[in-house]
Amino acid sequence: MLNFKDASDFKGRNVNENLVNLKNNMDKLASAKDINVAYHLNAFNKTATGAEVWYWLGDPVGYAIAKKLSAAIAKALGIVDRGPKATTNLYVIAQTKGVTILPEICFIDNKSDMQKYQANKAKLFKAMIDVYASFPQYNFKSTHGGHHGLNMVDPGAVGNGYKEAIVAQEINQAILKQQNSASEVPVTTPNPPVTAKNTKPVTNGKVGDKVLVFDALYADSYGAGRSTAKKGSTGVIKKINTKATKKYLIENWGWAHPNDIQAVATVA
Repeated sequence: MLNFKDASDFKGRNVNENLVNLKNNMDKLASAKDINVAYHLNAFNKTATGAEVWYWLGDPVGYAIAKKLSAAIAKALGIVDRGPKATTNLYVIAQTKGVTILPEICFIDNKSDMQKYQANKAKLFKAMIDVYASFPQYNFKSTHGGHHGLNMVDPGAVGNGYKEAIVAQEINQAILKQQNSASEVPVTTPNPPVTAKNTKPVTNGKVGDKVLVFDALYADSYGAGRSTAKKGSTGVIKKINTKATKKYLIENWGWAHPNDIQAVATVA
């Protein structure tokens, strides 16, 4: 569910005060199970390019969102997808109560990146909204853009702190304004619940068996990206990974633990 509220800080007198204020603002808006988004832009050597999204190391929810969001940003702008990046030391990710992801939209010191940003803003904002809306099982509660306050300096945007704060806030305000457009994203109506033939775990499932999803599916067979979006749907086992804990791939929806599915019909 998208219910973003602005957690930006405009009072901090330096980056450290700004970070503490941002953390406190996000914690007022989002609980431990909610999602925070902090928009930033990279800077390095004027030639580095691409989009990336930071998340807390080992957090499957943050990873799943970061991976999909990074790819969507890169595609919308026509730049390199640098992918999800794990961290344990970025302050707003490490210290906030909720799940916090930090998109680095592109490189603000790369002229080509910024030209593509300016030319594809509308596409970018729509792509990000669509990604958030594709995770209806999570509550997206707070958002902010860049480091503001009196100095407006982001040490991560080397020599471009003021400009980075302005552009990041532009992105933040656009998302806040456009989040209602998420209602326009097509939503697949789940199949009506089906009574399974048994309630035991599927321990000897075969490719082609029809099963009922009665709990969660995962983005990969080792447990990242938990989602209950397909709960109550029936689908066919498409692949089996015997070495993984979530061994059954159901359609193209995701991977299931034997305890997450029930047999409806088996192939000969």
